Amino acid sequence: MAKVSMEKMSKRYDGADDYAVEDFNLEIDDHEFIVFVGPSGCGKTTTLRMIAGLEEITDGELYIDEDLMNDVEPKERDIAMVFQNYALYPHMTVFDNMAFGLKLRKVKKDSIKERVENAAELLGLTEFLDRKPAVLSGGQRQRVALGRAVVRNPKLFLMDEPLSNLDAKLRVKMRTEIAKLHEELGSTTIYVTHDQTEAMTLASRIVIMNDGVIQQVGAPYEVFNSPDNVFVASFIGSPAMNFYDVTYNNGKISDGKGLNLPVDEENRKYLDENGYEGQEIIFGIRPEHVHEYVEDSETPSDEAMPAKITVSELTGSDANLYLKVGDTEMTAIVDAQDYHEPGYEIEIMMDMNKVHFFDKETEEVINKHEKKIKSTN
Repeated sequence: MAKVSMEKMSKRYDGADDYAVEDFNLEIDDHEFIVFVGPSGCGKTTTLRMIAGLEEITDGELYIDEDLMNDVEPKERDIAMVFQNYALYPHMTVFDNMAFGLKLRKVKKDSIKERVENAAELLGLTEFLDRKPAVLSGGQRQRVALGRAVVRNPKLFLMDEPLSNLDAKLRVKMRTEIAKLHEELGSTTIYVTHDQTEAMTLASRIVIMNDGVIQQVGAPYEVFNSPDNVFVASFIGSPAMNFYDVTYNNGKISDGKGLNLPVDEENRKYLDENGYEGQEIIFGIRPEHVHEYVEDSETPSDEAMPAKITVSELTGSDANLYLKVGDTEMTAIVDAQDYHEPGYEIEIMMDMNKVHFFDKETEEVINKHEKKIKSTN
């Protein structure tokens, strides 16, 4: 398989004022499963297409196994792509669709047959090899598209939102199939999606993008628990993190609308050392870390806050509760047994050792950079 290196890689389309992708720097190791994730228009597909050679690189350099690829034709890059629309030939059988690329490369018939049959067995397509795409389900067609890539045994797999045309249940199944395929082949894979669940469950590392710029690169656990900025914190996690503009004074934060909380010792240290006393900052807490208060809890009762449920959603084993604490709106994820109807009043508490604080001006997390450094950038 392949190592991939992108050094200050950028793309600006003719006539555009801004870059679609700017200063993209990333090192991808052999066998990694990298996922580009972000909102529509963030530049993730453009980046993938530059790697494939389908878009010209405006600035910067792309290396695959230390070979410069900027001016190398797509067919010479030893890359296989899987698209969201399958791109199957309707008049060909599954076998012929999977074998088509090999035939163009004049691979010997015996080798083609062996490769296609091996890929079909791996993907559960053996019984469909004589059928045409029209009689296959969406999931089966997507497996054929994957098989067409697998038989080529490329250095690098590129997947552009391959599951977006499937229903929710089938997406989960195909997600598992892709994970198994990667484990079986040990392939280097770059996968594009706007679905954070796909990113979190498939990736060895996630590249989170916005407005053509990398916001953070890290393992799923890392980007979820240690977001670098407000964008990453808001994009990863569902329902989204709760955010509040608060003022920090004497070890406590307040939004002036009902939210008054003591800050834990570690975060208090960062805030004090970085000069945030008396300053407005952004306070973030994930819905998972907001709980209903119970009397036998270890949390002191004076830290519990009264809240009124405005909307409640039972999602299965969990429930989403949309609350009002004074005039402050908040979302909590609780166990299904703690589900309550709208209008019900409860007391809530927060895991204050799992909260996040961000600089109001830069929106970067406070505990990673000193304020004076951030303000001069």
